[in-house]
Amino acid sequence: GALSYAGELEFDSLVEIFHRLVELRPYEKRNLEASARQLHPQGRAVLRFPQFLLVVHKVTSQNLLRVNAAVERILRSKQEAEVVQEPPSFFQRRMSRRSSSVTGGDVSRRNSFS
Repeated sequence: GALSYAGELEFDSLVEIFHRLVELRPYEKRNLEASARQLHPQGRAVLRFPQFLLVVHKVTSQNLLRVNAAVERILRSKQEAEVVQEPPSFFQRRMSRRSSSVTGGDVSRRNSFS
């Protein structure tokens, strides 16, 4: 599992978390492992939650691992996906015209539906 019985995040699990955003290069994995070891009191490559937050803060504040650009790309694509909507169908456009003519649109058009 991702957490040991002591509530520690194993290094491989930490790599998997970042791997969802970016492809880690070998030297980046080594640097990440070194950061984890520096934070652990016994120098092990595992993190408890506060240490995990420190690593995430370091990675984002120093833009390590190219994570910031990856997150921006993901957010941008999600925003673009939300903006893209299907154009109204012929039936929806036709119904929209009818409702606007009934509510005070063009008088000649309103009379043509009577």
